[in-house]
Amino acid sequence: MSPMAQGQGLGKGSVDVVLNHLMGVLSTWWPIIFVFAYLIGLWIVIHGLMVFSHPDKFHGRSRGPALARAGFMIFAGSMLLALPSFMNTLTTSFFHANAPSSALAYAPSATGKQGVGTELRFAVAAVHVLGLIAVITGLMHLARSSEGGGYFGSAVVRLISGGIALRIGLFISAVGISMGPSVSSFVTRFFS
Repeated sequence: MSPMAQGQGLGKGSVDVVLNHLMGVLSTWWPIIFVFAYLIGLWIVIHGLMVFSHPDKFHGRSRGPALARAGFMIFAGSMLLALPSFMNTLTTSFFHANAPSSALAYAPSATGKQGVGTELRFAVAAVHVLGLIAVITGLMHLARSSEGGGYFGSAVVRLISGGIALRIGLFISAVGISMGPSVSSFVTRFFS
């Protein structure tokens, strides 16, 4: 019988194995998400160029809204096509540091760090992936922002939160420093 069937639950070693496997899965999905973002960006740019070349088809006689929509779509689609550079620009704006190149790029390592376990490394990797998804959806909302309906505000929130999530270690360190020396020393044990 397995430990779960006997009512013993998972041991610390079993949880580490599961989380290490999940971190491998997150690392595998990181480049796949970039490919999806590239394809979405390509579709948005092509659609934006179609709206720009034939505004009457998309907005009747009024050319102004069609051209604004095309501009927003071409800009957001271009940012999706150049997503790694856009992420570097976004995180450099906040932290003067580059965006992660993989899900585990800035996850704290267990060597030399007191109390850093697999759970923290998995959490940081998961937050990186969520940050990447937030940046992508923020750019997609930016493409639709000329339509109204609160898309622009939603896009800005997603872009800012995605930028913070991409460098969550630096963000937590900054919060720790602003809360005083005792919190700062606690945080730097994990994210130095």
